[in-house]
Amino acid sequence: MEVMEDGNLMDKVNILIQRDMEYYDTNQSILQETICAGVIGGKLDFPRSASFASMKLVIWWEEEFVAAYKKSSEFLPKIKKADKQADDDSEGIVKDSDPSKFVSLIAKSADQLLAHLHILTQEALDHADLTVLTGTIGASALLKNCLWFYIKIIKEDKKCNIEEIQSSYKKYHEMCEALAERLLDLHCRLVSLYILQDAECLDWESEKPFFESERGSYIIQMWWLYMQGTKDDLWNTVPPKMAQRVFAGMLNESLTILTVRYTQSVPSEIRSQLIVVDISNLLVCVANLLPAICNNAKDLVGVSYSSSSKILRDIHTKCQELYTCLLLRGAPIDLLHKVFRRGIDVVEMFKSRSAGDAPWITFALPNMFDDKLKPGSKTNNNPDTDIALELVVMLAQPQPNWALLLKILCMNKYRILQLALKATSSQFKEKMEKPVCKNTKCTAFLCNEEGSCKDDNTSSTYLQQIHYYNIILSSTEILLFVGNKQELTDILLPIIILQPDWCHSLERRHVWNQIRPPWYEAILNFSSPIIPLATDTVINAIQTGATMYQAMSLILACFSHFWDCVNPALYRVSCILQESILTDIVPLNNSTLVQILVSALYSVSLVRLSSICSVYGYTDTVNFLLQTIYWFIKCNSDYFYKQLGVSTEPEEIEPKRALVKPISLLHTMFNIGSQSFDQVIIVYFTTVA
Repeated sequence: MEVMEDGNLMDKVNILIQRDMEYYDTNQSILQETICAGVIGGKLDFPRSASFASMKLVIWWEEEFVAAYKKSSEFLPKIKKADKQADDDSEGIVKDSDPSKFVSLIAKSADQLLAHLHILTQEALDHADLTVLTGTIGASALLKNCLWFYIKIIKEDKKCNIEEIQSSYKKYHEMCEALAERLLDLHCRLVSLYILQDAECLDWESEKPFFESERGSYIIQMWWLYMQGTKDDLWNTVPPKMAQRVFAGMLNESLTILTVRYTQSVPSEIRSQLIVVDISNLLVCVANLLPAICNNAKDLVGVSYSSSSKILRDIHTKCQELYTCLLLRGAPIDLLHKVFRRGIDVVEMFKSRSAGDAPWITFALPNMFDDKLKPGSKTNNNPDTDIALELVVMLAQPQPNWALLLKILCMNKYRILQLALKATSSQFKEKMEKPVCKNTKCTAFLCNEEGSCKDDNTSSTYLQQIHYYNIILSSTEILLFVGNKQELTDILLPIIILQPDWCHSLERRHVWNQIRPPWYEAILNFSSPIIPLATDTVINAIQTGATMYQAMSLILACFSHFWDCVNPALYRVSCILQESILTDIVPLNNSTLVQILVSALYSVSLVRLSSICSVYGYTDTVNFLLQTIYWFIKCNSDYFYKQLGVSTEPEEIEPKRALVKPISLLHTMFNIGSQSFDQVIIVYFTTVA
């Protein structure tokens, strides 16, 4: 789309809106641009894509900001790296700009594009066009976040009145919320008017069995398929937090219809079995959909109804009603007589529940819970089950939840990290030098080149040696960050000792060797705060004529002076290795700590002197570590579920996938997760009997 790049901002915005409307009239769609994966979501809930018009306006706003404040706002990374050039360009475009004029221009242009988005939204609603509607949502979210960013910066300038820009931000915030409501309403109407309607399935008084009593109704199956498809669509088109809110609303509203329908129906004797099968299928469907809108395992299992989310409380309440209905309608008469002959007051299902897992969830996810656990009793799940439940919730989120991931990694004596280290260490056979991960800018909008959008897993279907290297390095470094000395001794050391020639890297003759095991490279990374400082100091000293003896003395002085900056984990692990190395291994100065520090110093010095980018200039460490482990877990979730004892797979699984295993449409249509439709109720009542 061609737009005017020179001239007054308001003139450019008018032309931009005109071109965007012409594009819509011609193609009946919005021209969209992808936003960098490393920016999506977050505190401000950035969208996955935004319209070309909104993206262009953000760029022009940044140019106006640079012209007014003579510096970059740092909202756009590319301008952040070229402040001087941006200043020169802005002076040629807006020579007389100032903060007050900037605020006025931003407010006016924002209002103009807002009016344009209102027109596109109305068109989308009139034609029920979800693509256009999600496009306007992305545009509104991007501009809202940009305005929020400018408000935070301009607020510090007390001479500038920001009421206009605050008013614009409020309008965009309200529009985002209104569009989310419209999207929810559209999906709810589709579900209630089309998906949940079938004359044959709803004919409760019929004396003819449905499908010869061989299956449940089509309604639940089609509802499950629609919910799964809509979830995938929301996850890929709408800002993550908004997607969760919309999906939660869909699930709650449709569950209201189904709960009323099944609890208040009066079927014929022939059709009674259909209700039992449908409710059992429905509960299993909800149990598999629910993790997507939960924050943790407690929300999933309904440990208490005091959840902060009203929707979650409603869903658990409705599912409990359905479960009660299932038991009353599906249990044999003689069994009901035994239960109720002493009165309703003593029946467990009619008592108020203050703690423990929700009974309906233990029925719907039988592989997750102990068979001996009494429904409604206080939860006594084993630690592996607790990890599995948290894992189910984390992997169902529209974006990685790093806090939840770290919690999972630390649970049950770092069970997941132990599994990852043992599985990958046995597969890592090749000796290789540490790969240098240079920051590369992706083609998406707002990429900051920090590597958070980088995805090594797309290079192949199965894990390669470089993947195993990164997984071992990441697992080791995370364990070093969070583990104490005893935990490192009990968990990390046994895995290290199992490696062939594990202590050769600690031999003083190998201090120069750049081919190191990944666990040792992870230890070297903990010296990063002081190594760059020592490197620069020593190189400068050598350039001014310092002798080798003077250089070594200077290195030791730097280590001593900056030692307080080093993470205590480095000293802990060096002490553990010092006590464990073989007698024929002699590190520098008979100290593993000195060996580690000098090895790290040599690596950085080698890189600096070779005029290559700094070893410590690659992807942000914490992001790299957690992202590597997250993708390994996500791509090989079946392996971890199997090891945690909650998988129904009969065969052993190897964690070797580098891509998430695709699920076919046919499998989704006839299966609820790993279970087939219409199977749970048969297995359950056979066991009870």
